[in-house]
Amino acid sequence: MKNALVILLLSFFFMSCEKENPYNLAGDYQLTQDISLVLSQDKLPITITATNVSDSRCPANVQCVWEGLASADVTFKSNDEEKTIKVCTGGCSKMNIPVSETVTLNGVSYEVKLKDVSISENQKLATITLLKK
Repeated sequence: MKNALVILLLSFFFMSCEKENPYNLAGDYQLTQDISLVLSQDKLPITITATNVSDSRCPANVQCVWEGLASADVTFKSNDEEKTIKVCTGGCSKMNIPVSETVTLNGVSYEVKLKDVSISENQKLATITLLKK
């Protein structure tokens, strides 16, 4: 009985010591077209760059034939890997553009979605969401 209690206590101790993955980069990121954003977790940097940001969505209070879409090419670059994906929001399925893609960054898989595209001070902005899988 004593041994079972000791094993149970040790199990709880080790479970409580489990730390969150230091490479968790989940969240929203606003990217300015052609300007790289560097994320650094424990000296393993990830560079994210948005290019070809476009927005053909139907403006508010306008009657359009179709909803349009917004898209961007997003490049993820680490020390040993580079991957470019296209993400889209709006009428993506009509153009065969995926609404999300999966990337692996420092051994962690994320679903990448385009949250929004906007223009601020004559710069195109793409807001992406990284969801840890």
